Amino acid sequence: MDLFGKKKLRRKIEELEEKIEELEKYKKRWEKEKERYKQVVTEKQEAEKKLNKMENRVSTLRDRLEEDRKKEEEQMKKEKLGLSRAYRYLDSLSSIELGRDVFTAYRNPGNSFLNDKMTEVFLHEPLMIKSVFQTPLKLDEKEYNAKNFVTNHLKEALDRRTLFIHFSAGGSGIGIFEDREPVQTSVIKSDIKSQHKKGGYSQKRFERLREQQIRSHIEDVEEELERYLEKSFEQVVVTGTEERNEIHGKVEEDAVKVKTRKGNIAEKEDLVDSFESGMGVFHVRLDDETAEDILSNIG
Repeated sequence: MDLFGKKKLRRKIEELEEKIEELEKYKKRWEKEKERYKQVVTEKQEAEKKLNKMENRVSTLRDRLEEDRKKEEEQMKKEKLGLSRAYRYLDSLSSIELGRDVFTAYRNPGNSFLNDKMTEVFLHEPLMIKSVFQTPLKLDEKEYNAKNFVTNHLKEALDRRTLFIHFSAGGSGIGIFEDREPVQTSVIKSDIKSQHKKGGYSQKRFERLREQQIRSHIEDVEEELERYLEKSFEQVVVTGTEERNEIHGKVEEDAVKVKTRKGNIAEKEDLVDSFESGMGVFHVRLDDETAEDILSNIG
């Protein structure tokens, strides 16, 4: 006989303890699930970051591939001919007798066919030749229908008596060229250091000294240039590193800037090589559609 209900209370306590134990299990399981959830969220965020990085890399690679493809296509159609090779090619084209009229057109920058910054010569023979030759040299605008291509105006520009100036901090050169041959040349040597070596001057002091040396070299080139400006020439061509812009300001306003593969000028042959490269001509082979578009625009 349970007068005070002790047995009933014990059972109640036992039931409550069982529930507490069960709740504790659920709590532990929930904490584990919560931890797993956090881990999954973290892993998801990391995966999304990696995916974004991968997508960016794929996009960059795709852009590079497209850029390379365009460059490759352009290079397949456009090539730089050195002066001697360009002259021989133009000479051979003008000597071909085709037995029917072919078309030649000269256009200045701003009115050119493919590149607003270059003078261009368009040659068209429907079955054999569809080309544009590009040069930074100044030429008069002309058009010809004749039995051969008229390239003599471009060849004459390459033959002109030219004051050619190549400026480089590592060594510069000035020359007079006529019929593509050097008549008189000068080499202005330089001892400017191109890189700072450990020890000795600090980097900032080295850079200041280098700027002073470059300024001194520019003055030496300008002094030599004064002597050449007293000579006779038909055109002025300037090439070399960016500092050439200062030299460009010392010559006639219509002086032409060209690019050359040659770096520093240490001797006469370097200047001759620079002239050969800088005075070269770009040759663009046209597809049928582009050639027809040019013809239709000419009318």
